[in-house]
Amino acid sequence: MSSSVRYWRLPDEEARFVQYLESLESTLVFPAAVFSKPEDIRWLPLVEGFQSDQLRLLITPVRFIDRVRTTWVQGSLGEGYSVDIARSPVLFYSRGNLEDNLLYHTSLSSESTYLPEGGKTIVDQPAEFNRWAKKVMQWVRKEAPLWYQYKAHRLTERAEAARQAGLELK
Repeated sequence: MSSSVRYWRLPDEEARFVQYLESLESTLVFPAAVFSKPEDIRWLPLVEGFQSDQLRLLITPVRFIDRVRTTWVQGSLGEGYSVDIARSPVLFYSRGNLEDNLLYHTSLSSESTYLPEGGKTIVDQPAEFNRWAKKVMQWVRKEAPLWYQYKAHRLTERAEAARQAGLELK
């Protein structure tokens, strides 16, 4: 089962998210990319990972790194080995950005269950991971308490003030 939060935040508000993650426990980040060999996949410390220009990041506590799976992918990032997002205990963070006067949304999602390769029965991610992911998403919801157009779209108070001052949301 998938959980997600879609919201708008100003670029400098991302630092609060990183600080919050740091306050919880030791966390790693994988700037989404593909590699010719699975052993080339490299997880980065939290702050270093967020310094990447990559718009898509995977996030997981260090204690779950041994449960992260790799898979062969073909898609927008190219063709090669990457992290299996659907079967790994990771948060998928799609970073919103600001271009000219247009603010693109940010999203955060995770899978609490998955279908193992060749399996016929859905399996839960570790309960401790699901609790951690839920805690992170609840924090984001508190940071982005306002609604925009629909109850599925949230925004921070600063993003709403910028919108009212003329910033466009996409």
